[in-house]
Amino acid sequence: MTTSSLIVRAYFVMALLLLGFSAHAQTVLLSSMGDGTAAHAAKLTTQEKGLASSGAMMPVSGYSQTAVPLLTLDLNQGEPYFGNVYGGVLQALPSTMTFTKMDAIINPQNTLILLGAKLTITAQLYRFQRQGPVGQLVSVPGAGCTFTDASTLQAPNPTQTYENIIPPSELGVCSATFSATIPAGDSLMWVIRMTASPTTPGALLTQSLSIDASISLSP
Repeated sequence: MTTSSLIVRAYFVMALLLLGFSAHAQTVLLSSMGDGTAAHAAKLTTQEKGLASSGAMMPVSGYSQTAVPLLTLDLNQGEPYFGNVYGGVLQALPSTMTFTKMDAIINPQNTLILLGAKLTITAQLYRFQRQGPVGQLVSVPGAGCTFTDASTLQAPNPTQTYENIIPPSELGVCSATFSATIPAGDSLMWVIRMTASPTTPGALLTQSLSIDASISLSP
């Protein structure tokens, strides 16, 4: 069995565990994308100044084999805006719900060698607030986290950046607690993006990393 197959199975095991939890409590929303291959992974890119250029969108519930790209982030200082968001990813809530916790995992699908630069990858929950026939896309306060390189979790100071060599399956994990009440009819989606910063002067900040991802959203 390949490493990619094991990772995909790990996603499903995590989903089953969370579903078991939800059966005894309240609904947990589960979302995942990718199939353990670079061909279907989300491609995160940065531009020459290190700002996010392209990222990935994920619905708050469901599985997608192929990532949904989020382009031209650098036109809005790295922030998504309604003009570059595919509306099908936004999922409307059937009733008012309060969420308090998120957990996420990413799995790189390509080898990346970083020379004098480091990468910061984040996951953020976004809400489309309806205002009559229109609305606006806003980030949900507190419902975001920065991925920690899982290979450093046993170190005294785990690293919330990727540096040096990133091999496939160099997992990243993150979580956050918060309190957000979303009214019925408003829509939610996840955004994963990446920024680059120099560790030595003159480093190349135009970078690209392909990932699979899985995120849970809990009451």
